[in-house]
Amino acid sequence: MRIVLPAFGLLASGLLFLFSSCGLLEKEETFVDATVAAAVNGTAESATNTFRIADYDILAEGQDHLLLKAGNAIQIVAATGYQDSVASFGKKPDALLVKKWTNPYPHFRLRGYEVDGTRRDGSFVIAASELPILMDRKLYDTSFFQTYELAAWEEEMPENLIGNMIGFVGSIERVVIDSTTLAAEAAAAAKAAKGSKQAPAAEPEAEAPVPPKEAVRYYVTSGNVRVLIENTTEPGVRLLFDGMIAEEKKGAFYGSMNVVSPAKIRRDTGIYGKFQLSVFDFANRLCVLR
Repeated sequence: MRIVLPAFGLLASGLLFLFSSCGLLEKEETFVDATVAAAVNGTAESATNTFRIADYDILAEGQDHLLLKAGNAIQIVAATGYQDSVASFGKKPDALLVKKWTNPYPHFRLRGYEVDGTRRDGSFVIAASELPILMDRKLYDTSFFQTYELAAWEEEMPENLIGNMIGFVGSIERVVIDSTTLAAEAAAAAKAAKGSKQAPAAEPEAEAPVPPKEAVRYYVTSGNVRVLIENTTEPGVRLLFDGMIAEEKKGAFYGSMNVVSPAKIRRDTGIYGKFQLSVFDFANRLCVLR
């Protein structure tokens, strides 16, 4: 016999699932004192999966994400507006009030803060903090990438790298580029573009865009060789990079070379080209870029 559920029944069921998973039906969340590790592995029990974490070490932070560390365990926290909140407190919070979520993988969502014994609510917005994509190693095949020893490029640069799927082991380097350098780069690029293509005489010359005050660039480095990672705008990915820098961790990086630097630039700067990153190692998992 086929059973047909009324439409409103399906709608009610869907809303119930949504509210339950978001915690909207819970009358009160009890924040149980726990370490990061105890909250992650389940040894600290909470009926609402909510915890008060007073002993915490922040490896890296962004506007909407944190990386907490406990022993060898690293935990991602979706923390909408964290830096603005802390700036308004004028001090580091005494405790973080978090909820443990398991979708798409175990992580915390920041509910609020404890400052001088008083709870301060955070800006909890489900869609605001886009998590980096972390996958089990078994679910992503990296065997089709041709691997290289990056440091060896100093002695002999491989040929035919552009467009090929390659991988290498290295460390992450973070460099802040100031506005003066950015302006000089923009002027040089505009001059090169003007020299390569003559604009119509009747067409007015466009105003040069105002360069930002600063820019952050990330490199994969090994020995004296550096490659610039292109398009590192994803906040969650930058968070993982900063965590690797704080931990001084090496990892395997996979992607393709978009640009190979001329020999003079390689000698003068140590920058061997621009690299389009696809996937990299992080904390025994793989981070896949969007």
